[in-house]
Amino acid sequence: MKKMIAIMLILMLSISCSANNQEKSEEDKQYVGGWESTAEKGSYYVFKEDGTFYWYKSANDLDDNYYTGTYIALHSHEAINDLELREEGLETVKKNSNGKVDENSYYSLTLTPTMQIVDGVDKSSRLPKDFTMKLLFIYVDEENAQGFNFQSGQKYYFKRNDAYNK
Repeated sequence: MKKMIAIMLILMLSISCSANNQEKSEEDKQYVGGWESTAEKGSYYVFKEDGTFYWYKSANDLDDNYYTGTYIALHSHEAINDLELREEGLETVKKNSNGKVDENSYYSLTLTPTMQIVDGVDKSSRLPKDFTMKLLFIYVDEENAQGFNFQSGQKYYFKRNDAYNK
């Protein structure tokens, strides 16, 4: 009887952990997909589930002027710590989002380009060996996000655009 109770407890615990992990992985990947900058002539980011990314100079031209490579994503408190975000800034973003943004909305994306195409020419050999780009990605809702590129200092407002499918 004790064995039966122990087995049932283990099964219940493993089912609970499995559901938790599935929920967590979906939340961890809210950034996956295509995101177009709302700025005039805005750039376009695509983050794939397999850990690859594309950055296009323009969402209107997906055949030229782009980077592709791999990325590492950190989520929530890990992202906040990695990017050294201050509490005051987090509170301001939360307040301005009318409560849509919380600590689970933050991602730190470290992009490592492995290929660069400029005006139809492969310039990959000119990429510095340890070149990375650090991006703060704030998921607002299914259609909207914000971003900040730490290398360029550019702030982005994104709209989801999953038209890209390579």
